[in-house]
Amino acid sequence: MKTRIIVSVICVFVFVSMGLVGLAYWGESRIQSLENSGHASVFSKQTFAEDLVKFDSLGVHRSGTSGDVATTQWLEQEFKALGYRVRRESFPVSSWQIDEALLTLGNKTINVFPQFPVKPTAGQSITAELRLWNAETKQDYSGKIVVVDTDFWDHRGDLAWGDFHQRIMAVSDSGAAAIVIITRAGCGRYQALNAPLALPNWKVPVVLAGESDAATLLQGIAEKQTVSLRVSASAQTLDAFNVVAQIGPSSEPAIVVSTPQSGWFTTTSERGTGVAAFMALARWAATQNKHYIFYSNSGHERGNAGAHVAIKSAPKPEQVALWLHIGANAGALGVPPSEGAVKTRFVMTNWWQLPKTWALFRRHTGGLAWPLPLELGITAGELTEYHNAGYAAIGSFGASPWHHCPNDRLEQASVAATRELALSYAALLTELFSAD
Repeated sequence: MKTRIIVSVICVFVFVSMGLVGLAYWGESRIQSLENSGHASVFSKQTFAEDLVKFDSLGVHRSGTSGDVATTQWLEQEFKALGYRVRRESFPVSSWQIDEALLTLGNKTINVFPQFPVKPTAGQSITAELRLWNAETKQDYSGKIVVVDTDFWDHRGDLAWGDFHQRIMAVSDSGAAAIVIITRAGCGRYQALNAPLALPNWKVPVVLAGESDAATLLQGIAEKQTVSLRVSASAQTLDAFNVVAQIGPSSEPAIVVSTPQSGWFTTTSERGTGVAAFMALARWAATQNKHYIFYSNSGHERGNAGAHVAIKSAPKPEQVALWLHIGANAGALGVPPSEGAVKTRFVMTNWWQLPKTWALFRRHTGGLAWPLPLELGITAGELTEYHNAGYAAIGSFGASPWHHCPNDRLEQASVAATRELALSYAALLTELFSAD
């Protein structure tokens, strides 16, 4: 009996191993076939590099700002040149023109960033003693500038994550004169937190400081320093836009491809790499004679506002064959960038597509080797919106040390990782729909 069990286990192991080897070979052959199929310029490293340089050159991509609108105009031109039917979806976003945000401790000045929704310091500085927030001890925070120390997992770069917003509201309710949140993304600078448009205004000014300033702030707390905070900003309502581009016979079920184009700062590795992969797929899809709809959405950092608009205008789930979403950090680099692409990137798919998805993404720079099924319910960002709306969705997203940081620029973006992602998606779409 024992011998039979051992033999059975060995046979199963050999069978599974042979299956994985076969799948791996299949995946590599599909990508190589795509590279050699006349699409060399679409998937060339030079094309990806040029798109990344262009995105970075447009500056800050905050929803509705000049950089975001310039991105809309650039993508419109690209789609029209490819023969797509192009339109805009417009929606308003509340924003602020930030003129100054400074925290002064003695002879040191820290550049901080107001957390949206912005509450200015009413034309003058707030001067008060620094105090570290501790919910477990009873302290008098009345009139103090209260420091909340965090790590990435407290908030995941999202103000509405878990109980984090409630924690900040509790600090506000304590009588604090202002709040300073220390973010520790890994970039050294402050990390802005996504803020849905529906969030109520703060009772007191709330600003963000980076980990490079943490030691100065904690020393100021230990010495019970009196500090000054000044936030000068004016409220404004801006028009943000989704770019919607359609091609192919509209009588067929649509294959939808989406990516966010907006973010807090320049966001070259966070958003630019996704846009570059998105445009590579758009150029490739223009040759496929299939019904494709591409959505480049603004409003991401304001509670996925553009995704909500897109869902309202998109075909119903039963009219969509697949919704493919390219989320954050498609080709982001680690810290230092010489370490290569970040390993905290994930591909999400349906469980029945796991084998082929694994085969096509297994050798990616920095990870993506083991895709996760959407049925686990651990999606993030806009992919969650599409999955919850009932679409057959797949997608990718990830975290990086530069996520939502002002120093996320071209130097933090990997051309190779971005190209790999686009190639793998094109190969998967070919496999799923070439026989239709």
